[in-house]
Amino acid sequence: MIYKRLGIFILLSFQLLYALHIYSQSNSCGTESNKIYRMMQKHHVDPRSADDSLSVSVYKTVIESLDPYGLVFLQSDIDSLSEYRFNIDDEIINGSDEFYLLFSSLFREASKEMISVLEGIEYSDINLSTQDTLYYSERSFPVFSSTEANRNRRYKRFIKNKILNGIFEKDSSADPIYHMSFTEANEICEKEFERVKMHEKRRLQYFENHSMGYENIMKLLYLNSISEYYDPHSMYFNPELNKWFQGKVGANTYSFGFTLEEDLNGRVKIASILPGGPAWRSNSIHIGDVLISGQWAGSEKQDFSLMSFDEVEMFLAESVNKVLSIEIRKADGKTISIDLKKEIVQEDEDIVHSYILQREHKVGLIILPSFYTDYDESANGCANDVAREIMKLKKEGIEGLILDLRFNGGGSIQEALDLAGIFIDAGPVCMVADNAEKPFSLKDRNRGTVWDGPLMIMVNAYSASASEIVSAALQDYNRALITGQKTYGKSTGQIVMPLDTNINADLSNLEINSKADAYIKLTNFKVYRISGQTHQKTGISPDIVFPDISEYETEKDEPHALPNIPVSKKSYYTPLPALPVDSIRKMYIDYQAAEQWFTDLQELEDTLKILSDYDYRLFSFEAWQKFEYEIIKIQEHFEEKLGNFECDYTVANHSYDMDLLESDEFFRISNKASIDRLKSDHEMLDAMFIIDKLIELSK
Repeated sequence: MIYKRLGIFILLSFQLLYALHIYSQSNSCGTESNKIYRMMQKHHVDPRSADDSLSVSVYKTVIESLDPYGLVFLQSDIDSLSEYRFNIDDEIINGSDEFYLLFSSLFREASKEMISVLEGIEYSDINLSTQDTLYYSERSFPVFSSTEANRNRRYKRFIKNKILNGIFEKDSSADPIYHMSFTEANEICEKEFERVKMHEKRRLQYFENHSMGYENIMKLLYLNSISEYYDPHSMYFNPELNKWFQGKVGANTYSFGFTLEEDLNGRVKIASILPGGPAWRSNSIHIGDVLISGQWAGSEKQDFSLMSFDEVEMFLAESVNKVLSIEIRKADGKTISIDLKKEIVQEDEDIVHSYILQREHKVGLIILPSFYTDYDESANGCANDVAREIMKLKKEGIEGLILDLRFNGGGSIQEALDLAGIFIDAGPVCMVADNAEKPFSLKDRNRGTVWDGPLMIMVNAYSASASEIVSAALQDYNRALITGQKTYGKSTGQIVMPLDTNINADLSNLEINSKADAYIKLTNFKVYRISGQTHQKTGISPDIVFPDISEYETEKDEPHALPNIPVSKKSYYTPLPALPVDSIRKMYIDYQAAEQWFTDLQELEDTLKILSDYDYRLFSFEAWQKFEYEIIKIQEHFEEKLGNFECDYTVANHSYDMDLLESDEFFRISNKASIDRLKSDHEMLDAMFIIDKLIELSK
């Protein structure tokens, strides 16, 4: 993959990086790596062999995670590490940890050296006006320098790149930086140099200064490099992360009760406050307050001014049960310190919302952002919440229903089965298989449906897992029209269990408790459509595709994603009569041809392809300024053209929410923002055109 901007390079995978903030344990690295291997061989649905391919994968993952730019290690360090390139599998099997000890020792020393180099770099050493050429290549593994002098020269070019990226990452072509000479912008550049230097120092010190300790953070990095070899969804973590994982599939989650935003100056500010949450009850935190620093109980204070927005969010996600002392600057300039502890709160973004949309017909819209459940059996999961919203919408006299699963990354598979059952009258929803048994069907066993009228499911590249199970089932039954873009392509399921090699293969003696020393989340079953096909890596193809010029990384882009292999077995089911897909698709094509918006979108896509198709860039203040100015002008041109449309449908709340609007100020504010977004959603405009046609053809 070609990275056009070094500034957007992802240092670690999400799973790996998140776990780095949460993990702490005392067992030896060799013992733990051997347990992971044995657990994978026993419980993983498709265990890979522990051979040279495992060694090479772990070797590359560790080095790329520690030094993605090739600016810390020297080639001599890599030469020393490469002696283990084909031997790590033997270490894992034997429970030894020589490779771990070597790379953690070498990286610690190399990082200290680079911090010393960084501290010695002055602004005058970075000549932003000198013309350089920056080349891009397909190479994924970093290139390392043979000498310290060469590495240090490359590092200065890296800093120059980050300075130029920083000063020209603006939202408007009217920003003064695009109209200044280098001399006029020199003060801005020098301030950006100081900011980059501080950020770089923090990046280089990230592992050394981590709250869990250098050895433990390195241990976790190594152990997760082993886990992700088996597939991208397997992961090693501790009890703290286990609690976080359980919370991610619940409607309730641990939170401070506020959301954050970043202003144009890079400051992290309070964007919203959840009524009833810890921040709300403190009576001291308000929207617009600037976060200065944070300190978890028993750890060092962290300066947020030296951290990126993502790093601040990751820092705040580090614990669910520790007290955080947070330093805040108020609007009047005063600085205060507040102690907060996360609590279980019901987050607005994880709850079902429904609206009434009307164009030619009255249509219900239900937005489901995740397949949440609640481990308290007395509480409802998302399927029950959706059913309740449908009953409310039916009382409003809707003629069709849209279920919006865009950006829904999945969650509870049981909720997926229950949700599909709302729309089909009992029967198989999907098939699953582990590494021992033949595929068997998972069924909706409840007779009857909650909604039997025209139905549309909206999906995109972020619709995954449980979203794909529901979409595939309703597509196979001819029960719903699927619209949008091809889905993510995750057709596997995972289980969280203690890292205990005594657990039986059939899990008959599995006991999950919060006192285990470590846990593993591993992929233990595959999911198939009732037709025997699988959407693993390929995703679900919508019946009607909405245009989208964005590029997404999906399951197929994961280096260790499991292959797409269907099964010969099929579930017995009775599909409904075929939907008029071809007729509606033709109507939609004619509709697109008549709309200038689609022509403009295609023109933008063609333009962006030309602009992004380059192998090198001129590398100086003036060249960077010119290139970025041209880019932003083009973006503004198309934003004006593409944003110049009006949704020809109305958006309203049902009567139950109307009552709530009278009494709940927070709901009134968030509801207005949601309706404003719906009125500017071009895909929803397309969806309304299509469901209107579906309603008409279904009569």
